[in-house]
Formats: sequence, structure tokens, C-alpha cells
Amino acid sequence: MRRRWPQWRWRWAALDPQGQRQHGHLLAPQAALVRAQLRRQGLHPVRVRWAGWTWPAAPSPQASSPRATPPLSAWQALLRWLRARKGGSGPTEALQLLPQLAALQQGGIDLARALALLQASAQSPKLRGLIASLQAALDQGEPLHQALAQHPRAFEDWVVQMVLAAETAGRLGPTLAELARRLQAHAQWQRQWRAALLYPAVVVGVALGVLVLMLLEVVPVFEALFAGSGQALPAATQWLVNASHWLRADGLLGLLALLGMGLALAAWAQRQGRLADWREACWLALPGLSGLAHLGAAARWSQTLSSLLAHGVPMAEALPSAARASGLRHWQRLGEQWRTRLWHGARLSEAMRDAEHLPPLLQPLCATGEDSGQLAAMLGQAGELLQAQWQQRLQTLTRLLEPALMLGLGGLVGGMLMALYLPIFQLGQAI
Repeated sequence: MRRRWPQWRWRWAALDPQGQRQHGHLLAPQAALVRAQLRRQGLHPVRVRWAGWTWPAAPSPQASSPRATPPLSAWQALLRWLRARKGGSGPTEALQLLPQLAALQQGGIDLARALALLQASAQSPKLRGLIASLQAALDQGEPLHQALAQHPRAFEDWVVQMVLAAETAGRLGPTLAELARRLQAHAQWQRQWRAALLYPAVVVGVALGVLVLMLLEVVPVFEALFAGSGQALPAATQWLVNASHWLRADGLLGLLALLGMGLALAAWAQRQGRLADWREACWLALPGLSGLAHLGAAARWSQTLSSLLAHGVPMAEALPSAARASGLRHWQRLGEQWRTRLWHGARLSEAMRDAEHLPPLLQPLCATGEDSGQLAAMLGQAGELLQAQWQQRLQTLTRLLEPALMLGLGGLVGGMLMALYLPIFQLGQAI
């Protein structure tokens, strides 16, 4: 008997072509797949929220309705989320596919033949699988944008919308080339982020390793030396000795307990749909990263919205997609708020007033673009300016972090050594 797995249930709200609001439920492993399915039905997603789990009906000759079961545990929810994120095609495959597909399209090769050529030359199994899926969708008569929408991890909403606009206007080749440039720029942005965060992570890891090594190996040697003196230890030295005792006796159990608590908290947050919000809040709480992250999100939002508007995507559809492309959930919430204000007759620059974490340059440039009728061009210029500011601030932060981390590591090791040698100094003064 084939094993049946629970399915995630999502409650959605969307706008139909007449602008009427529709509601319903769908089963899918990810919210992005729900949005893709709604778009294929001609609906514009407004909100998709997790609504629990259901079990598929058992196979039977007679018609039967799905049988509801108690919800999954938090651990099962976390494991299912990890399985959904593992495997399949992702941004790496999209970055490999689009530049080659754009070059073949601009060379006059039709889409089906171009995909066949790329399928024959692809070396990555994931890329071959992605191309095979696109070919199967095209063979069934689906347009390219619908085929791309079936892979939300690889192609974001704004990519699908730009391809749709390009297919409508007959400019698929140039649009694919522009998409390739945008994706390459975003990949470079991510590499710069990772490079800037890698050095602090390595230094913090080294500091923790040095701390554990000294507590396990160095402190016991000094403790044996102090035991024969019969002298009361200073507070700092006694703290190190107590920490060494705890780490040797209960350190492994404490580490396992902390790990278990962390996994339980992550599972609960995933079950409540708050894991992404908590993860973002944690790393934005690090000193110096919040403003830098919002500046980078504003740059990507401006560039994405500029591209969508330039290709004829309506503002109401472009705003949520550009907000999701920013990479921060705070900007996604801003995008929904701004679109709601647009529905009530406000201009974009008016909707952006009093928004938190908004660069001062962005709102005046949007107002200037709306007044001159060149909003897409002004947003593109704003994105370039913000991107330059982001790179400059990232370089400054990186230069400041290096000496600060070295001072912190030196202070940690020096402080521990001073605490260990302090009783020896006091003993020498007593003699």
C-alpha cells in the first residue's frame, strides 16, 4: 500500500481580472507554488497564509472526500519544510540557463530548439531536469512564463512577469538578456554579502574554539597549581575555574540541551509561520547590519520595479513582486501597504511617506519620476545610486570590522591570561 503524506493547506486571497477579491484554500508544499497556481488561473495573488495540514484521501474506486486528521507535530513541520527546500532547481540553475537561452534567442534560434540544445549540453542534473520540465510544459502548449512559474525557487515572480510582458510584446530575446544581467548582479550582491559576513563568522568561531580549549586544557593546569597555595582566588580566576568545571562535567549535556531548545523553537516558529521573520530579525539585530541590509533591499526593489514598469507590467502587480525581490520581509509588508494605498487613489510617492527604513533619496526621486512621467527611469537611477551607496558602506563596515574583531579576540585571550596569572602576582607580592 502506498504511503500517504500530509499536505500543507494554504488560505489565499486574490484579485480576478475584474478586480473582485476572491478567497479559497489550496494544497501545496510551498506558498510560492500556490501563487504560481493562482496566476495560471488568471488570478493575482494578494495574500497566501498557512492554514494547517490535511491528509489526502485513500485511493478507492468510490468517490471519497479528504479525511481531516490532527495537525502534524512541530518536528514534522520543520522536517517537511527542510525537505521542501532541499533538492530541485534553484537560483543557480536559473543563472546558468537564462544567459545561454538569451544568446540563442537573439541568435535567431526558436525557443524549442534552443532548449533542446541546452538540454544536450547541460552537465548539471538539476539543470537538465529544469530544462526537461520546461520542454514538457511547452510541448503541452503552455507559454514560457507559465512554464517558469512552475519553478518558484528558480524563477521569482518578477522574472515570470517580465517574461509574460516580453512574450506579449514579442521581445523575448532582449528581455531574457536583461533578466540574465539582473540575476548576475543579484548573485554578485549575494557573494559580497557572504564575503563580508564570512570573516566575522570565522573570527567568532576561532574565539569560541580558543575559549573552549583554554577552559578544558589550560585552566585545569593552573587550578592544580593554585590548589597548593591555600590562597583564596580572585573573582575572575574563580569564575574561570567554575566555568572549566561545568564544561568538563556538564558541557556536552548543556550543548545538547541548547541545541534541542533551538530546534524546538525553530520547529514551533515554522509551525506558526514565523521562522522567516525571526531569522531576519535576528541577523538584522547585529550591529551595523540593519541599515546596510535595508539599503541593499531598497536598491534591489528600485531596480526590479524599474524593469517591471519599463516592460509594461501594471503597478499593482509589479509592487508585490518587486517587494519580494528585495529579499526582506519588511519590504514585502511595505509593498502590500503601498499597493493598498494605490488602490485608494494615492500615488506611489505619497504611499511611501512615513515608511520605516526607507532611504531618504528614494521617495523624492519617485515623486520626481511621477511628475515627469519617467518613473521607471528614475527608479532605475535611484537603484544605481543606492547600490553604489550600499557597496561603499559595505566596504567601510568590512574595514572597521577587521581591527574590531582582532581587538575583541585579543582582549578575550588577554583577559583570560590575566585572570589566570593574577593569583601568581598576588602570591609574589605576599612573599
